[in-house]
Amino acid sequence: MLLSICLIVKDEEEVLSRCLESVREAADEIIVVDTGSTDKTKEVAAEFTDKIYDFEWVKDFSAARNESLRYAAGTWILVMDADEYFASGDAIKLRNFLTTITPREDQVFAVNISSFLGKDRTTAILSAGEVPRLFPNHFSIKYYRPIHEQLLSETGIKLHSFLAPVSLFHTGYLKETIQSKSKSSRNAELLTSIKKKDGFAPYDFFTAGNEFAVKADMPKAIYYFEKAIKSGTKHKTASWYPKAVISLTQCYCRQFRYFDALNLLERELIKWKDYPEYSYLKANILHYLGFIKEAQKHYLDALNVSLVKAELTHVFWLDSAEFATTMPMRRLAAIYENEGDLQNAVYYWSKLLHQDLYDFTSLHSLLNTLIHYESMDKIIFLLGQIYQVDDLKHIYILFRSSLTVRSAELAKHYYNLLLNKEFTVSIADQIFYSIVQKDQAHYSNCTNHPDYKPSNEHYTHEAIACRVWGLEIPLYRPNSSEDVSEKIQKKLNHVKAILELQEEAHTVAVNEYPELLLTILQSAYLLQEFEIYDQLIQTYSDDNIINEMANFLYSRKNESIALDYYSILLNKNALDARSCENLAMYHFKGDDIEGGLAFLEEAIRLQPQTIYLYVQYLERSNNQNKRSKIKDKLLRQFAGAVRIPEFALLLKN
Repeated sequence: MLLSICLIVKDEEEVLSRCLESVREAADEIIVVDTGSTDKTKEVAAEFTDKIYDFEWVKDFSAARNESLRYAAGTWILVMDADEYFASGDAIKLRNFLTTITPREDQVFAVNISSFLGKDRTTAILSAGEVPRLFPNHFSIKYYRPIHEQLLSETGIKLHSFLAPVSLFHTGYLKETIQSKSKSSRNAELLTSIKKKDGFAPYDFFTAGNEFAVKADMPKAIYYFEKAIKSGTKHKTASWYPKAVISLTQCYCRQFRYFDALNLLERELIKWKDYPEYSYLKANILHYLGFIKEAQKHYLDALNVSLVKAELTHVFWLDSAEFATTMPMRRLAAIYENEGDLQNAVYYWSKLLHQDLYDFTSLHSLLNTLIHYESMDKIIFLLGQIYQVDDLKHIYILFRSSLTVRSAELAKHYYNLLLNKEFTVSIADQIFYSIVQKDQAHYSNCTNHPDYKPSNEHYTHEAIACRVWGLEIPLYRPNSSEDVSEKIQKKLNHVKAILELQEEAHTVAVNEYPELLLTILQSAYLLQEFEIYDQLIQTYSDDNIINEMANFLYSRKNESIALDYYSILLNKNALDARSCENLAMYHFKGDDIEGGLAFLEEAIRLQPQTIYLYVQYLERSNNQNKRSKIKDKLLRQFAGAVRIPEFALLLKN
């Protein structure tokens, strides 16, 4: 028997099947130790294995892990969690790898674990780490530590870790999972017990910092990460040490401690400059501070370092694959788009999609740009270079994304491709499609379908369409499958009142839910329902709404209408800081430097805490008197600027 898979579980019915299905073809046996499930976890496990054992939870992960190891009979043991899974083909790849390896008592293998971080998988970033999970059986290798457990040989032999050629995906750090399973409270309790019993080792400080960072308690996270680094000088070769440096850098940035962040990079992370994190984090800080050219150089450095490292190993990052390729390319695309260099912006969005076809942020950005500047035939051709137009999944992605950017012509093309392949388009999607197509007959057919019910996702669009077609706007009622709070339901029902211009709606729209009014205005504009849009803007608008809509239209490259709004606001002396910034960039693109600087001065006056505005001004201004005043304002806001080399050079000139 070659491979035993060992898991400990509790209330994992939602994810366990995905995990076990991903390893089924590679495992000789699957061992599941249940620590007190009250859902259908054991029933799910029974579909894959008969080796299911109960174990009373004693607030010690190592004790539970070691219980699962006790039942393993394979030559090799792989330890997994229920919220982890292999990508297709990787489990067999692991099995093939193990057939070439002779077990040794001092040898374990780390598996690269890519964790999704964020609210949900669609918006999450990936953070990766190498964790020892694969080791030979029958050599007295066990777990120790109640939390963030680690492997240790009971014989006292030092274990040497090597990297296995496979990766696992992990969804347990998503915000929704952490909240539903109360992970933070549980982990905090276990860490407290360790601190009371034995005191914290450097690694414990690191794990405590992670716990507080996940809860967004930055001061405490910084305290523990600093303790980890200060007390861990003898552990710099440990895999967790550079992660602690990276995490502390990010925490400093979230507290606006940019000098501390840059100083830490140059003092500590520079030792790992052959990994992309050093260049990416430096670029990200400089980008935020307004040093665009310098940031651009370091983003490109991150990509180049990644290419070199990828020739040597399949894991070419320290902490996150996102820092190696995805984030540098996304930032570069944003820089090029902002500069009006759409060719390079499209290049990087396309590269992002070649890397990940499900990167909807990049796909939507690409489509929004192409729709403004390319013919429909050219757009369809370009998308065909990225997606396989004979693959139903790919066609559906392009269909939904066409709806998202409200392109009726593009959506119709991919809708017809789906129908030709006899794909059943859901009623919810058909509702959205009929709205984008302005097809009332199709909409009416959909609303007569037994599966029809107004959905949270498209309710605003549907309400606008009903208003245009003279139909009764349906009251929103959540489906049983929708997790919608009473507050959100009440808010959505205000959409009806706003669109019908009801008497009480003005207070709701302008005072209580201005963001809801903006959503309705933006949706009406994107759906090109300009009559409704004009009625709403005339009925409900105030200076804040006009500023927001002007900035929205400017970001959507509808500059002429945005400029009309900016002109109205300028005459009323009602421009906000973002509007002034956009007007400054508009003038700079037209080589009107003095006009742009005047708007930047006003943006700085309105929003003096925004550091990058000062940089943009000082890089362009030759008026020494005005430069001196802006420098003084900058140093009052950010006294530490003189300690950052880029600022020191800028202030010296």
